[in-house]
Amino acid sequence: MNLLIELERDIFIPLKREANLTKTDMLILFLLLESSNITMYDIRKRDIIDPGLISRRIKFLEENGFIRRFQNGRAKEIALEERGKFYIEKVISFQKKYVKKFMNCILD
Repeated sequence: MNLLIELERDIFIPLKREANLTKTDMLILFLLLESSNITMYDIRKRDIIDPGLISRRIKFLEENGFIRRFQNGRAKEIALEERGKFYIEKVISFQKKYVKKFMNCILD
């Protein structure tokens, strides 16, 4: 079976059902994992997420306890909460499994 189809089936569809997380949400959470406190401007600079989606998804993530926003001087920063870290770690563990599987396919 195609690995991308397996990733979709085993990671993104269950996350959508369990926590209502979209791929855009996961990208935002990964960015927050990479850089501890960032602003919405920092996310927009990356040019990987549609600017129209960012504020809606940030609001959703904050309302559901994945992230929190706080004022730091004049900037409003975003930080990852425990619930967000839990789902990111879940995705990372799945990714490790699929990297091993992919490497085995290449070597066979």
